[in-house]
Amino acid sequence: MRKRYLLLLLLSVVLTLGIPALLGGRRVFEQLLRLNAGSALELVALVLVSWVFNTARLRLLLRATGNRIGWGEGAVVSISTEFAGAATPASAGMPATYVFFFHRLGFKLGR
Repeated sequence: MRKRYLLLLLLSVVLTLGIPALLGGRRVFEQLLRLNAGSALELVALVLVSWVFNTARLRLLLRATGNRIGWGEGAVVSISTEFAGAATPASAGMPATYVFFFHRLGFKLGR
C-alpha cells in the first residue's frame, strides 16, 4: 500500500512540473527562480493558514448537523477539494469532491 502512495506522489510531482514545462518551457522555471525566498515562504504560509481555516469551517458546519469529523479527516477533505477545484475548469471539481468525500465518510448530504 505504501508503494502505491509513493507512486502516486511521484506521479503528481512529475505532472506538477511537467505541465508548466510543456506550456511555458524554461521561461516558467526561470521566472520561478527570480522569486525570493521570503515571498515564497509567505505564499506557503498563506496556503497553510487557509487550509487550517477551511478545515475549521468544515468541522463547524458538520458539527451543526450533528456529525463529527477530526482535524486530520477535515484537512484531507479541505485540501483535496481545493486541488480538485484548481485542476478543473471553473472549479467544477470542488463540489463533486465534497459530495464524494461526504458520502465516503458516511454523511447524508440531504441534511
